[in-house]
Amino acid sequence: MKKFIILFIIGFALFATSCTLGKFLHKTAPATSFTPQVVRLDLTMDQFEYLGETEISVTSKTYFGVFRRIESINGLPKEMRNKKIAVFYGNKDIPVNGIIKRAAYKVIEDFPNADYYVPVSYQKDVNRMFLGNTKTLKMKIKAYKFKN
Repeated sequence: MKKFIILFIIGFALFATSCTLGKFLHKTAPATSFTPQVVRLDLTMDQFEYLGETEISVTSKTYFGVFRRIESINGLPKEMRNKKIAVFYGNKDIPVNGIIKRAAYKVIEDFPNADYYVPVSYQKDVNRMFLGNTKTLKMKIKAYKFKN
């Protein structure tokens, strides 16, 4: 029995020391990523050609603060079957989200070859009524193209 305990202790000691040898055999070198933190592209207005400006609008009514119904899109009655949505990505200071996305298709139809669409102004008119309101959202968007 004593031989078994002694062999067990010696085997355990060899096992424990063999696991720690791996730490001493690893060699590490410091590494870093060469990916830049900030990428900057300097553009001036001289490099763009102004194509034009379009005003888009959406009129909606809200009943009981919950139910919303879109009345007109870009001055035309809303079509139930045709739903056109345009999504612009960029600066979040001037929102092109919510129901105004339903009217933004007009800018792309007016200036299909533009490279940049810049929202210039955003206007929200709210007419409060008893148990509801009428909202008119208007936005002006300018279109630009790179000069060749």
